[in-house]
Amino acid sequence: MDLVLYRLFQTWQSLRTKPGLIFSVVVSMGLTLGALLAVSALAYVIFIKTLPFPDAERLYLVEHQLINEKQQIDGRAFTYPNLEYLYKQQQVFDKSASFYVDAGIIMSLPKRPMAEISYVTPEYFQLLNPAVALGRLISDNEGVDQYKPVAVISYRLWQQQYGGSEDVLSQSLNINDQSFQIIGVLAKLAPGLAIAGYNQQSDVYAPWDFNTVDARSRKRWGNDDGGLMMLGLLKTSITPEQANQQLTQLMNNNWQQQVSHIDFFKEWSVAAQLQPLKDYLLGDSQQAALLLFLGSIGLAIIALANLTNLLLSRTAERQHPLAISAALGASIKHIRTNVFTEIMLLMTMAMTVAQGVMLLLIALMQQYLTDYLPYLQQLHISGLSLLFSALLLVVISVVLTLICSRTIDYQALNNQLRGSGKGTGVAVKASTRHWLISSQIAIACLLLMSNSLLTTQSLNLLNQPLGYQTDNIKALVTSVPEGEGDLALLKQRLAQHPQVERLSQSMRPDIFPTLALSNQADNARFSVLAKPVDEAYFSLLEQPLLQGAMFTAQDNQQRNSVIVVNQAFADRIKTYGEVIGYTFDNGARIVGIVANTVIAGSTAQEPAFYYPAGPRRNMFLIKFHQGASLSQAAVQAIMTDVQPQLSVFSYQSLDYYNNQGWKTAMITAVSSVGISLLTALLTGVGIYGVLSYICRMRRTELGTRLAIGAKPLRLVQLMMATTRRDFLLGASCAVMALVILMWMFDGYQNIQLVSELLPIIALSLLFVGGLLVIAAYLPLRIWLKQPIAHLLKGE
Repeated sequence: MDLVLYRLFQTWQSLRTKPGLIFSVVVSMGLTLGALLAVSALAYVIFIKTLPFPDAERLYLVEHQLINEKQQIDGRAFTYPNLEYLYKQQQVFDKSASFYVDAGIIMSLPKRPMAEISYVTPEYFQLLNPAVALGRLISDNEGVDQYKPVAVISYRLWQQQYGGSEDVLSQSLNINDQSFQIIGVLAKLAPGLAIAGYNQQSDVYAPWDFNTVDARSRKRWGNDDGGLMMLGLLKTSITPEQANQQLTQLMNNNWQQQVSHIDFFKEWSVAAQLQPLKDYLLGDSQQAALLLFLGSIGLAIIALANLTNLLLSRTAERQHPLAISAALGASIKHIRTNVFTEIMLLMTMAMTVAQGVMLLLIALMQQYLTDYLPYLQQLHISGLSLLFSALLLVVISVVLTLICSRTIDYQALNNQLRGSGKGTGVAVKASTRHWLISSQIAIACLLLMSNSLLTTQSLNLLNQPLGYQTDNIKALVTSVPEGEGDLALLKQRLAQHPQVERLSQSMRPDIFPTLALSNQADNARFSVLAKPVDEAYFSLLEQPLLQGAMFTAQDNQQRNSVIVVNQAFADRIKTYGEVIGYTFDNGARIVGIVANTVIAGSTAQEPAFYYPAGPRRNMFLIKFHQGASLSQAAVQAIMTDVQPQLSVFSYQSLDYYNNQGWKTAMITAVSSVGISLLTALLTGVGIYGVLSYICRMRRTELGTRLAIGAKPLRLVQLMMATTRRDFLLGASCAVMALVILMWMFDGYQNIQLVSELLPIIALSLLFVGGLLVIAAYLPLRIWLKQPIAHLLKGE
């Protein structure tokens, strides 16, 4: 033990004379390994770790597919009667749960907060088995058709609205004029309850019987609703493929009988598609996590190449003390042990910094990426992560020791002191230098090109024109009042407010339900996006009218059967005749055509139509004068003055909602730019280190060339010539790897070869080439400042 401590002490004393080496290793490896550890922990949670539910690998969500006459999927959500039928008749699950995800205002609380609400059958909690902080969960006695008004609330709602009071179980809450007795509070870390999307954490869970689907929709076999879902525990004797077939046959046979009298659904069908719960919850985050993981590995490899060059140079510089050790009888094993001890000490310091970087990155991801990457709250430094860190530390230290040991010629060390040391210096092999440069160039080019492609796609989404303007506009949703007069008075009061420039009683522009239209005479059937709006909607959003006319106030008051279509829908109708005046079977007549719009985060211009909203629509778009606005409290005060029971359901700017849609693109763009900058920095430093070493080894030659009249530019060209082959090899490997990645990932398929891909490849290679030029010039600049005589003497 004393010998080990002594060796560590001696190694530290030797390293203390090289603060630059310590700083370079600790900072570069600490940052890159910290990033690798954080992303590896994320990858473990997403790709390897099972969900925190009983029999999680057997949990599946059922996707209900509505397939049109062209055998295309028209919708991916349940209709209410089909979900009820499947819940009662299915035979492929040991246990299944139906649930409906909605939102509402808790009227019984003083602040009337809006809350996400899930209406569930008892099996929902039996499948997920969440822990409770107080009380109990919904039981079988409170199942379907029992109509027992009880509720389970989240830990968050309990703390924020009830102050964590334990007498909460004696209280009730009122939602949609229905009072629910609180019977339980979920535990603080109850996992995985955001099944409707990892950004939708339900705060209230009530029995299925009280869901808010209206009586008419409960009988309609063709109206799907994205809030309706089904979760099941698949029987061990049935495969997912068999379950798909059995559920599809069960649903479709019954559905065909129910819609046989509806001409619109002629040749239509329904199908079931099981999706593993984990895949559903993770969604696109799996590809994002994979890209982050690959990017962090690339950065780590570049940093390791830099470290390899530093340590090889360090080994070359230590030839004299190593020769003394050999002369005093040290074996090659002892010399390698000394090298390993030094590398291990450096890597231990770097790994210590990496743990701090890992903690910081995990905290940042949990703060800003929770809506994008699920289960981030499960990330922390665990025993497994510490074991992985230790394993990484040992493996890197051993590999670097073996690489450095290969450059040590033990016999030459023994002879060095006898021959005064001249001409016997330890040098880094040329093949090793070429490998270091070409590998860094290959990885750097690949990372730069890949991240440039991701950035390009993200910027295309962010810069996609929406087709309407959002400046100074907020969307307000109110609770549903008992009479139309309340909304009419509220609309009048808001419109008369001095801060308000214009008002529309309409749904916000990024929400589009789907409705069906048909024309029996033309055999035309459409299932398209639809939105109820009033006469002020298009002018408020400045959505251009291309042909025909807008709605009038009378159309909205009388709910006239007129619609306005967008250009994409008009293009589909053209095949059946003149668009303006075209009338559907339900009497809806097209009176106008407006420009297309897109939803933030998408580039698709989907067919859509707009119809009169009517006076009972509890949604408003408020455009304020420049620099003016109203707080939510001020809006609530106006509503309370109109009707004390009215409350704000939601109140946000259109920019807020658009930013939610753009969040994925923004995070991808920022991450890609960050990785690119780190790649450029690490690559530049690494190549500079290799070329700086080459300059030191060739300083006598450089001095000779200067003495006979060579210009500095010629010396730069000479240094560049030594890396030309490495650049071409690395760049070629990077381009081939990029092609393979584009083939593997669907996300790259929209890249245009000539307009986007080739310029990105050219700019990336040009950028790396520029780094080579700078890295070749900077070490030469140091030697060029010295007298030629010093260079000739090798000083």
